[in-house]
Amino acid sequence: MKHGGKDSKQKQFNFDECKPFYNGRGTGTLGVPKRNNDVEESLFQATLIISQNAEVDGSEALLQRIVHCHADKTHYDSGSRELARYFEKISCEEVSGFLKTALINEAKILNTYFESFKKIETAFSASLKNERIAKNHAQVAACGYALQTIFPAISSEKLENLKLYILQRAILREKRLLADHPLVEQFWETFRYLNSETRNMEREALNHSSNPAYYAINLNHFVQQCRDNGQEIPDLKVLKQLLPHSKKHKLLEKSKAMTSKITNKTVRCWLFKI
Repeated sequence: MKHGGKDSKQKQFNFDECKPFYNGRGTGTLGVPKRNNDVEESLFQATLIISQNAEVDGSEALLQRIVHCHADKTHYDSGSRELARYFEKISCEEVSGFLKTALINEAKILNTYFESFKKIETAFSASLKNERIAKNHAQVAACGYALQTIFPAISSEKLENLKLYILQRAILREKRLLADHPLVEQFWETFRYLNSETRNMEREALNHSSNPAYYAINLNHFVQQCRDNGQEIPDLKVLKQLLPHSKKHKLLEKSKAMTSKITNKTVRCWLFKI
């Protein structure tokens, strides 16, 4: 099937597959030709940078491992265009000395990094409860201080601003993990509205469960109700990826066959704890 064809389905990349990189595990294994089960696994010794417009979604463990630095046009000034043009015209010869300079100053860079990391992690931990988030964001902030060893023009004021910015991103990431994803929050708000809470209905319109301890929701039925009542229709593919991480109502089962109290017919529902 050709990519982009009418019936083709494009598989969305699952960033959770990158979690093993965090501990240095490899991208794959190769069998060793020794007529046994031995395999070779190359260690991951690099940095993974994700550049995209949409914020990465995934499991809580994945999001703890990501330092999200946003970029917008609010910091642009009159010199931004000239600086961009300068970088477009700069030659390879003018920038090719970075690797050599970094290797010559390796010991100094690493010493500065580890000293800075220790202080920054301690400072970040005072404002954060999640140790992994504090550690990962402190590592990125410490890299800024390490860069100053080979770029002395970077002022201490800029490094302090960098540290404060990274701390703000860490605080936002921690709040993000304590709450539901915005699309999940919107789902539950719409569900409550359509189900009964603000429509003065005598019976629930979307909850197929007769057990008062559970919500049983057929997502196709939910989408149809959104369409019929003028509500924003969610992307089901994205919603199905996010709902398993719902914190407001814990998911118990994805495809529960049950007799609907609405239709008295068998339907398959996502079962959530109320």
